[in-house]
Amino acid sequence: MARALAWRPLVALGLISYGLCLWRWPVVVLLSRERTGLEPWPWTLLVVATSLALAAGFAPAPPEAWANAGWSADARFKGC
Repeated sequence: MARALAWRPLVALGLISYGLCLWRWPVVVLLSRERTGLEPWPWTLLVVATSLALAAGFAPAPPEAWANAGWSADARFKGC
């Protein structure tokens, strides 16, 4: 099992999974089948490719920003 989960494409997908979750819905809305006029399979490929590209392009941004922000675990409770 560990060998299968260590497969590089799965590891890469895991690294961008959060971004993929964030980008998928806006891509679906902006590239709707009604707007693009594509059939189901080409539209699905377009949505998957666009979502993957955006997720991969923005993957390092949030974790690095959070790490450099100096937030602590209890920072959200201060000043409430």
